[in-house]
Amino acid sequence: MYLCQGNGTKIGIMQLGVVLTSLFFLLRLIKAETEQLTWNEVTLNNGIVTRERQVTSEVELFPLHKANRRRREIYHPDDRVQFNATTNQEFPYSTVVRISTGCTGILIERRFVLTAAHCIHDRKEVKSRYIRVGYLNKQGKTKWHYAKKIFYPTQWKLEKKIEDWADYDYAVIKVPRKLGKSRGFIEPGLSIGDHHGEGDTVYFIGFPDDKPLNQTWGSWCTVLATTQSLFYFECDAIHGVSGSGIYTREENCQTKESIRRVVGVLSGNRYSPVYHRRFNVGVRLDPHRYMQVCKWIRREDECKKRYQEYFDEDIVKSDDCPS
Repeated sequence: MYLCQGNGTKIGIMQLGVVLTSLFFLLRLIKAETEQLTWNEVTLNNGIVTRERQVTSEVELFPLHKANRRRREIYHPDDRVQFNATTNQEFPYSTVVRISTGCTGILIERRFVLTAAHCIHDRKEVKSRYIRVGYLNKQGKTKWHYAKKIFYPTQWKLEKKIEDWADYDYAVIKVPRKLGKSRGFIEPGLSIGDHHGEGDTVYFIGFPDDKPLNQTWGSWCTVLATTQSLFYFECDAIHGVSGSGIYTREENCQTKESIRRVVGVLSGNRYSPVYHRRFNVGVRLDPHRYMQVCKWIRREDECKKRYQEYFDEDIVKSDDCPS
């Protein structure tokens, strides 16, 4: 059976079915998707857990356009740099904080610290009766504050495959307002495809266990490979640096400013079946993780607006800023 067009051309029913099917999938791509975000929210009083509950909410995610970003081939050796007590009071080094469980974190908002989930939860319960967050003062001593709340993805507890734990190894700690008020913070950024991905230079600062107490050391290197949820790199990292915020820079085409963005969190060391060797890895703030973190810090609208060209289907992402 055939249908005839106005010009007399015949279109088979099967061909028409293919066209309609393609149109259906095209409409699905254009339509905004709603992601269901689930997480565990832990309330603490002076560091002691008083309540833990699972929370579910929905966040609307628009289809993302592929980023056209030039890759950078610069690779830095794993040379760590020490920052003294004076430097630690200056931005962006002032955003680095210590977690009382022996990890590092970074302020991503005045009252919120991004860190690794394994730093505060052992996949069964909160790791310590007392969870505190501290920063180095001018004398090089740690000033501690009790955590108010802890957020971590539900999958951190549910994932049974040990090789997939790293995909959900991120968490946020709510801290007293006065901690972030004077220290500053680096806002979260979106990492997808080549945008803050393979070939980009990333930085992180932490408290390594192999160095004297109350010293921060920084590392930087090039991202060698990525998956949707992970960075693979050779930045030098030792125990104690886990949970460090991985940040990079992006240019604002309008203001020409180069802005730091936290695009991930250092997880640990992991074997790569592709390269057949081990890398240090970090969790990427892909669209799902990025919006989940933004939900925790109550900045969903700002986060979407920050990357409107990626989330809004009416705007096409252009290449890097024109020279």
